[in-house]
Amino acid sequence: MKRRFFNWVVVWVVLTGLSLALRAAVRHGGGVPGAFGDVLALVANGMNLVSIPARSLLRGVGIARHCSPTGLSALSAGIGWLAVCAFLLVVSAARARMVGDVSGRSVDVSRRRFLINTGCGAAVFGVSAAGAKAAIVDPGAVVLRRYGVRIRGLPVEFDGLRIVQVSDTHLGPAVSATHIRGAVGLALRRRPDVVVLTGDYIEAGNLYIEQAAEIFAPLVGRGGARLGVLGVLGNHDFFGDAGLMRSALERVGVRMIDHSRLFLDAADGTWKESAPERALCFAGLGDLDEDRTDVAAAFGGVARDVPRILLCHQPDTVELPEVRRERIDLVFCGHTHGGQVALPLIGAPVIPSRYGQKYAGGLVKGPTGPVVVSRGVGMSVLPVRWNVPPEVVEVRLHAG
Repeated sequence: MKRRFFNWVVVWVVLTGLSLALRAAVRHGGGVPGAFGDVLALVANGMNLVSIPARSLLRGVGIARHCSPTGLSALSAGIGWLAVCAFLLVVSAARARMVGDVSGRSVDVSRRRFLINTGCGAAVFGVSAAGAKAAIVDPGAVVLRRYGVRIRGLPVEFDGLRIVQVSDTHLGPAVSATHIRGAVGLALRRRPDVVVLTGDYIEAGNLYIEQAAEIFAPLVGRGGARLGVLGVLGNHDFFGDAGLMRSALERVGVRMIDHSRLFLDAADGTWKESAPERALCFAGLGDLDEDRTDVAAAFGGVARDVPRILLCHQPDTVELPEVRRERIDLVFCGHTHGGQVALPLIGAPVIPSRYGQKYAGGLVKGPTGPVVVSRGVGMSVLPVRWNVPPEVVEVRLHAG
């Protein structure tokens, strides 16, 4: 009995140490390149899952605020893996007891042992498989969502215009550069006319800013979007240096349009700062929580008969009274991630929106017209996705 207990203590120490080591490697390594970095991040996410309930408990009872970030990680990982080891110990003890109960009886002992071992194995496998699906399988399977939208007064030259959206990449400890490059590659394969980026390029801090911007470089110029790339910032970009994030994206050729607008000239397919005779207006608004929403800067002076597309990060932006008064034919946004977790019959339990499930994801009817809410490429807060795969969005415009 003592030897068994000692063995489980060793397992607990090893798993806790490995979990912390992997977390440190992906957090401080600046992003390990290649497939190895992608696998490392996914494994670290999987191992980090066990610490999430403990971390929430420590925050709930007030212990977390007395711990350093490193101390909180170590304590929550230790408690989480202790719970896992305790679960495995209970399963092992129950199996041993059930096998012992059938010994010496006039029953088919081998058959009973087989059933017991199968049941215990199924319990462990089920828990492990659920964790693997949430931390490894679903987060890595980027899908393409395609929509068609009719716009009143769209110049005939833009009928069939293909706009591809990439949003909420969240480069950082839980989301690798390789994963985001895969999403960018998917966007490129759609041969877009315009690419729109709707914020949250990093998780937090300044460590990943330059790398996050460089990932989007293939979208610009030869072989990229035919007419160019537009972008706005998200709330997580302000958790680092938002000005530095903006400058890094502009250096690789992304046109950042927070609090401004550009006009796509139907005559020659070039961008203009003032409206030509026939054009499509692309306007941007700042993040709802961390920035300002300067509607006058975005739409002031734009003729009412000019069709307009809005880029913003949070879908709740379109519900602002000053936004609702404007003509907006189509909105691209992100932020909600589809809740990251969707349960059967229930849907996503948590949506970071004041309007609940309305803006969870997809093509939504907004107060001024259709709103495309991307479920995003990366993850935030919890390093998991369940039945909410990451996505790249393609929208084809048609004259209405």
